[in-house]
Amino acid sequence: LPYPARAFDLAHCSRCLIPWFKNDGLYLMEVDRVLRPGGYWILSGPPINWKQYWRGWERTEEDLKQEQDSIEDVAKSLCWKKVTEKGDLSVWQKPLNHIECIKLKQNKKTPPICSSDNADFAWYKDLESCVTPLPQT
Repeated sequence: LPYPARAFDLAHCSRCLIPWFKNDGLYLMEVDRVLRPGGYWILSGPPINWKQYWRGWERTEEDLKQEQDSIEDVAKSLCWKKVTEKGDLSVWQKPLNHIECIKLKQNKKTPPICSSDNADFAWYKDLESCVTPLPQT
């Protein structure tokens, strides 16, 4: 996305059908890059609330459950906290710092912290499979 790092308090995707979990979560890593510490990501529409709507979406229960589980796994790998899931939307919060994430990183596979000098450099640049550094405290 052509925005500097930590530019937004909130990002919302409604029925966007982006495969968030594909490419090892690269698309969610980019959302993470543009969210400020403590920022929120809201996803509404499929696959959220799949248990109620799966028949109308012409997809199998297993497919929708797997998609939501995969999104949850990527969010956890970014150390995002799920704040709520209500009706057709889910809300996650980005951490304020990476202290807990660094501890988690020792036990689980999480994306590495980016080593780039300038996380704001977003024009004409390929997406990176890493997490933009946050304050340590």
